[in-house]
Amino acid sequence: MEFLLVTIFLFTAALIYVATRRTNHSLRVQAFKAVTGHESASIDLSWTFVAGATGYQIQRSPAYSIISKFTTVATISNGWRTSYVDNSNLINGQTYYYKIAARDIRSTSRYSPIIQANPQLAPPDNFKAVTGRESASIELSWASVVGATGYEIQRSSINNDAAIFTIIATISNTWTTNYIDKSNLINAQTYYYKIVPKDSQSTGRFSPIVQAQPQLDPPANFKTVTGCESASIDLLWTRVAGATGYEIQRSSANNDAAKFTIIATIMKASTTDYMDKSNLINGQTYYYRIAANDGRSTGRFSSIIQGNPQLAPPDNFKAVTGGNSASIDLSWTRVAGATGYEIQRSPDPYFKSKFTTVATILFGWTTRYIDKSNLTNGQIYYYKIVAKDSQSTGRFSPIVQGNPQLAPPDNFKALTGHESASIDLSWRSVFGATGYEIQRSSTNNDLAEFTIIATISNTLTINYIDKSNLINGQTYYYKIVAKDSQSTGRFSAIIQANAQLAPPDNFTAVTAHESASIDLSWTCVVGATGYEIQRSSTNNDEAKLTRIATISNTSTSNYIDKSDLINGQTYYYKIVASDSRSTGRFSPIIEASPQLAPPDNFKAVTGGESACIDLSWTSVVGATGYQIQRSSTKSDGPIFTIIAIISNTLTTNYIDKSNLINGETYYYNIAATDSRHTGRFSSIIQAKPLLAAPDNFTAVTAHESASIDLSWTCVVGATGYEIQRSSTNNDEAK
Repeated sequence: MEFLLVTIFLFTAALIYVATRRTNHSLRVQAFKAVTGHESASIDLSWTFVAGATGYQIQRSPAYSIISKFTTVATISNGWRTSYVDNSNLINGQTYYYKIAARDIRSTSRYSPIIQANPQLAPPDNFKAVTGRESASIELSWASVVGATGYEIQRSSINNDAAIFTIIATISNTWTTNYIDKSNLINAQTYYYKIVPKDSQSTGRFSPIVQAQPQLDPPANFKTVTGCESASIDLLWTRVAGATGYEIQRSSANNDAAKFTIIATIMKASTTDYMDKSNLINGQTYYYRIAANDGRSTGRFSSIIQGNPQLAPPDNFKAVTGGNSASIDLSWTRVAGATGYEIQRSPDPYFKSKFTTVATILFGWTTRYIDKSNLTNGQIYYYKIVAKDSQSTGRFSPIVQGNPQLAPPDNFKALTGHESASIDLSWRSVFGATGYEIQRSSTNNDLAEFTIIATISNTLTINYIDKSNLINGQTYYYKIVAKDSQSTGRFSAIIQANAQLAPPDNFTAVTAHESASIDLSWTCVVGATGYEIQRSSTNNDEAKLTRIATISNTSTSNYIDKSDLINGQTYYYKIVASDSRSTGRFSPIIEASPQLAPPDNFKAVTGGESACIDLSWTSVVGATGYQIQRSSTKSDGPIFTIIAIISNTLTTNYIDKSNLINGETYYYNIAATDSRHTGRFSSIIQAKPLLAAPDNFTAVTAHESASIDLSWTCVVGATGYEIQRSSTNNDEAK
């Protein structure tokens, strides 16, 4: 009900407005039109000029009904104007309704009949189709459309009333402004394209139709190089997919009047080179182009390139530091047909004007030249060479460079150092040098990085010990260079050495205390985790030393060898330190021989008889007898004489009664013997022979009171006796 009342009210108000409005029927606008604008979200309005009008009023509504609300979108104050572009808040794809009225200074005419139009996305500008860079492809490009969220591209193989365009691409990115069509195209056939922008609400207007033809690619990388032979040019290119052959054309000029003629038709698609030798003149420039072909068409020609046949540049042109100071040795390979060469030099490789001729060589067979003309050691010089014949000068070689330098030190050597983790370097001094630089690397390949480990400022120095962070067992690579006040010379050849653990110092071998054993001792090596001992029974070129002990404790500094030794035979030993990574250098060879041990517990005591000494000892395993020596003095250089040779190994005592004088001191040593040799003598011991104590010494109560009778047997040789008494018999008895 409320809606009906509102409708009646609005209709009544409209009738009252029409009835009361001043109108001028003579100003009515004719031929009012609305069409989609050229820009997105715009509508182009146009009308016929109204005589007497001083302006116009345009109204718009988004709907068309009796209750439609028209609002003024433009008030135009120029009566001569007959068009207007509405781009005020329009939405692409939506329909808008318009009416127009003419005005003069007194009144406004009646509005025109209502017209309608809908804005759309503008078609992309600059839509183009060109032959693609690849075979069977067409490249499409366009200008992006403001407000578009994507594009749709359509293609047809014909362009007439019966043409059917099909979608070949839907692009969902508004920034995309190109597309390569490779979908089932046939080279040399014409294709037609149109494009339309899109947004989330509508599809815009299609562009004008464009056309293009796909073709076989021109061969890429088309190049000319002066041929290896005289009067020839080598042509090179990359194979074209789908081609069955190639056509090569040549011209002696490259201008509007140039005439290209076919010089080669190649029937094999895999061919990618051709040598042109057809009537070429050395030194003259020739121009070439190439096109691929298949069974249906010939593709696009390549860009024009040029080349000129010449004498080839000498191969293997090299510049090396000369054997003498301030000289450079140049060498090259002879050029067939050349009658001579020209060598040019420059201190700068980038400016051709600085190259000057340093040698003109008049013989084609010459292949070497030494440049000594005003060179400065340490400065780089650049060279190029060209072959010549009687008619022309060939192409210059690539530029090479060399610099005169001090010679590298001779006899550069690296040896394992005497200390652990060290390497001894030595060399021969270089005349004119003021010092040397030594560099080291832990690798020797293309990735090797050499670093400076020593800068020596004394030309007389010819050796150096490297101790800087070396790891035992690892190989190090060295090179050395001489220096003077102006330059650094050439580096020596790379040499190598590996640091090792030093051999243990003070390695000694002595006869052991036990029979058939040798005591080995040495000084511990810093950084070692163990040692290996080797032994041989010979010491000549054929000697074979075998391992007898592996010691895993770095603090151990001695070892007793008891393994199958024969007393009296000489054995040879060497020792080497080791750690977790490597084994060091062996010590010098030392020698020792095992012997029978001296008898233990050798004792000498005064004998039970007068003028005799009782000797005793412990038997020696393996002995077959003993030899006892005696001396009456123990001063420097005592003279011992044999007093007994005992041939029974079981005997462990002996009583010496040979010309002993009671009360005099005698000195003894003893050695065990076997069938081959006499062992080591024992330590010297001593004893004194004494008168024997009287036998049968008795004490009995005497017949008299307070008396004791003492008796004994006479001692042979005694001249008297001494009797002593005590009232106690303990440790404190006197």
